[in-house]
Amino acid sequence: MSVSRALPAPLVAREWWCAPDEPLLWALWQEDLVYRVKGLDERGAQLESWGKRFARGGGKAAAAVGGFAGDALLTMAFGSGDSGDRGKPDSGGGRRADLTVFGAAPECAAVEAIGSTVPAEGSPYRTLWMLTPRRLGVAVELLARGGASARAGQGEFGKNAPGEPIRPERVLPWLEFGPNDIADCRPVGSKLSITLAITLRDGSGFGLNARRPGGVPVMLDALRAFTGGGGGRG
Repeated sequence: MSVSRALPAPLVAREWWCAPDEPLLWALWQEDLVYRVKGLDERGAQLESWGKRFARGGGKAAAAVGGFAGDALLTMAFGSGDSGDRGKPDSGGGRRADLTVFGAAPECAAVEAIGSTVPAEGSPYRTLWMLTPRRLGVAVELLARGGASARAGQGEFGKNAPGEPIRPERVLPWLEFGPNDIADCRPVGSKLSITLAITLRDGSGFGLNARRPGGVPVMLDALRAFTGGGGGRG
């Protein structure tokens, strides 16, 4: 393995997150994120027009989430048909973000989860998503220490300077979801999907980039078993 590449996600998950008796079903890095949330821009900043409507509505905008869930919400976030899996490019020149946060309002559960405080010394720029028979977890990479070793940009993740010892990736636990937190999980797009959408109980959720079509069925089957079949409807 080249020292310029990050360690595989399963190795990092087993070393820093899984309990000794906890089997790992899958794990994958998500390098960046984009928001597809009604009332927020792609970076998660609130749109002014939405804020005004929310103020006029007396803070009741979140009540609309339940009526804007399911297929309509996924179509809004990812498009429809074959084009849905390719997703909408982020604002950074066309590269598609790994993690997509989708929801019907800025106050949805997915936005609140991603907006929660990152553990001390943790970097929010690269997250590790992991599933075991007990929990769906998200960890954040430990921030690099020192000037030369500090992260200068997203392209520097996982790299080591020539001649330096290989730096093992280390993560800090951040978020956890149980089977009852997940309402649905499904591939996005009708052919060769590389995105798995995980929907929470309020209709919001996360689109994870598996990076290859073969990864989605493995992730989906494991999530269906994790939720007792309830997360695989649709």
